[in-house]
Amino acid sequence: MHLISFVFACVSSALREGTAHGRGVRSRSRVRCLRWRLAAVIVTGFGSVCAVDAAQAPRISTDVVRIGYFHGGRTAVFYRTWVYGQFARDGVDMELVTRNKGRRRYGPMLDLTAPANRRIRLDAGLTGIGKATGRELLQLLVDGRIDGATIGETAFILAAAKGLPIVAVAELGHDAEKNPAHALVLRRGIVLDGPDSLRGLRLAARRSSGGDAIVLQEYMSQVGLDPTRDVIIRSDVSEENMTRMIARGEIDGAYAHLNAVRDWIQDRRYPVYIARRLDWINPEMSQGLLVFSRKYIKQNGPIVRKIIAAYMKRIATENEMSSIERRRSDARGLQIEIDYQGMHYPQCDRMPRVRSGLLYQWERLMIKHGALNRRVDLAPYIDGTYLESPPAQRNSLLPRPKANISF
Repeated sequence: MHLISFVFACVSSALREGTAHGRGVRSRSRVRCLRWRLAAVIVTGFGSVCAVDAAQAPRISTDVVRIGYFHGGRTAVFYRTWVYGQFARDGVDMELVTRNKGRRRYGPMLDLTAPANRRIRLDAGLTGIGKATGRELLQLLVDGRIDGATIGETAFILAAAKGLPIVAVAELGHDAEKNPAHALVLRRGIVLDGPDSLRGLRLAARRSSGGDAIVLQEYMSQVGLDPTRDVIIRSDVSEENMTRMIARGEIDGAYAHLNAVRDWIQDRRYPVYIARRLDWINPEMSQGLLVFSRKYIKQNGPIVRKIIAAYMKRIATENEMSSIERRRSDARGLQIEIDYQGMHYPQCDRMPRVRSGLLYQWERLMIKHGALNRRVDLAPYIDGTYLESPPAQRNSLLPRPKANISF
């Protein structure tokens, strides 16, 4: 305001001199009018500059919640909560941010229910969609480019070990104890019969934050082999490369997810079989987590609570669907349930509380196999209070029991 007054005074002074030399009332009137017009223009312009500065200044939060997302079995229910509009109905404007295969730039996750994406939806593989890793998403979170992220247990523990400013507020999908979503597959002709049948094999683990390789190493350790010397484990291999390596005979087996396992076995080009479903560790240790930056969660707690409430509503909705609805064939991320040779998609708990006990079990495995050099106190990085709904909403979030439905 002081600057505006100063500019106004300067213009008025300059015009006053012109008025002194003007002739008659008409001239003075014109100058007076011009004085006010110029002042108005300056004030308006200054206001516009202020508005531009305000728009360009860093914002603490935005109206749209930006969630870094990877498209997989453990995040599928979260995706369906978004794509079928439950977040929007609960007043949360959300954008899922991800990266597709072969792309460096991050952008919005595809809506696979949209008619324009029908061709992509019908692609049984969908292997190029939503390929961002937990490590990448955590970097975006630290850089302030997103507000939250869906990550795996390994990425979370590594982030806690580094002291990154994140908080896990809910558990996403996890493998089921009796029907896991992962398995060890071997090339036909290789009979799993003691340690000697595995010695010297070339195996691959999926591209991740290292968790799949740890599971494979633990299996070799339990059967009495040294995972660093007795077998060759290629870690951080993309699903596409793993598929090509199996077809070319470059590897003898892999630790893989249900979708890949099913695709390989059903296609004669990939001569593999399920040697063992995940059971040598607690399958529920394989889990996804919803995390937010500390800054965002501190300033937007009510929004975080809404997000989790909407997610729980979607879990309840799917629990009440018939078995036919749940098993209806659809694209990855949209089909709810599958049973393939005793393997199921990851499941979600009705109360998706982060289970620190499972995370500490995983932490011990990471230390055992050299992925972590020390124990980490995970408690400061977990906050389950956002799952507690206000009393008026609590009953509406609980699904009605249905005796013939299991989830």
